[in-house]
Parts: sequence; structure tokens; C-alpha cells
Amino acid sequence: FWEGNITITGTGGTYDIESLAGTLVVTGTVTTGNFTATARSLQVRGAGDVTFAGSITESPTCAIGLSKSGTGTLRLNGVNSFTGAIS
Repeated sequence: FWEGNITITGTGGTYDIESLAGTLVVTGTVTTGNFTATARSLQVRGAGDVTFAGSITESPTCAIGLSKSGTGTLRLNGVNSFTGAIS
């Protein structure tokens, strides 16, 4: 379990969350920081499953996209309000 919020800030385009086995549950909110920047990408990877129990949101000035690679299953259980690309 990850029991806290995740705020994507600073430079960089892609941020990884990886589960090698079993299930990783992220219970907090995932959001972009309140700054002007190009879109950020959250990449979920690995053979394990990942569940976002909280919401994925973005600030008005920085969109967030979501991608999945690997054999694990991605679940979005929260109320999400991001507008970035999904792949």
C-alpha cells in the first residue's frame, strides 16, 4: 500500500510507478503541482497489479497523462478528472 498523496512537481516528463508482483494500492490522490509546465505522464509498469483507490487529478496549468505497460492489471477506482492522454 501507498497511503499518501503523490504530487508530481518540478522538471521531467514521465514519472514511473512499478509493481513487480502482487498488488500495489495507491490510496491517496495523484496530482500535478500548481505550476505552468508541459504535460506530465504517469507510467504504470510491471508484472504486478496497480490500483489507484484515490483520484487522479491535474492542476489547471499542467495536464497529466496515464500509460500502462507490462502484464499487470491497472485499476482506477477513484473519481478521476485528468485530461491528458491515456495509453
